[in-house]
Amino acid sequence: MEIKQKLGKAQAHLYSLWQSLRTGDSLPLKADITIRDLKYFTPYYSIVHLNEAGQPAVLRSGTGLDELWGRNISGLTIADISPRQTRGHFTSFVEHMLAHPCGGLSKDTFTAENGDIFVRELLLLPVQTKNGSTVLAVMAGVKGLGTQGWGGAISSAARASKETHRTEFLDVGFGIPALGDKMGVGSASFA
Repeated sequence: MEIKQKLGKAQAHLYSLWQSLRTGDSLPLKADITIRDLKYFTPYYSIVHLNEAGQPAVLRSGTGLDELWGRNISGLTIADISPRQTRGHFTSFVEHMLAHPCGGLSKDTFTAENGDIFVRELLLLPVQTKNGSTVLAVMAGVKGLGTQGWGGAISSAARASKETHRTEFLDVGFGIPALGDKMGVGSASFA
């Protein structure tokens, strides 16, 4: 299946922009992604990098993501913002993408307090900084909002039960990490 067919509208927009900014076989530069390019999606856009302690962390987050987590997540590690059940898996997933530039897709299914089911998707794409390090551009989206609509789903996410978590590496021209069964990329279900 082609990568774009797996993505929601916001993620497909970021992926198309990412592809248009590539020159040859190199990664796009983070500086080339402008607010103008993302004007409709900036609340759900973030940059993930390795912090001084070598942990994947949110460098910058949009207001929609902050609302989803119920606080400003800039500066927090991936472990800080991941649910206990998937913390180790998702942190390792992001670490591998930073070490081996590839894309990633993460899908989480939630059931809101009123019974509506919605899916939060994260598309993670490698970009290069001026000093040559790799960071991840992340675009979040929510689908299947039922009666709540976008705002209702975002505001109730912190209180919703999370039922599934699925991660997948995406080959965006540089291959994917050769992990075999070491990481167990796949699905996990829990209440």
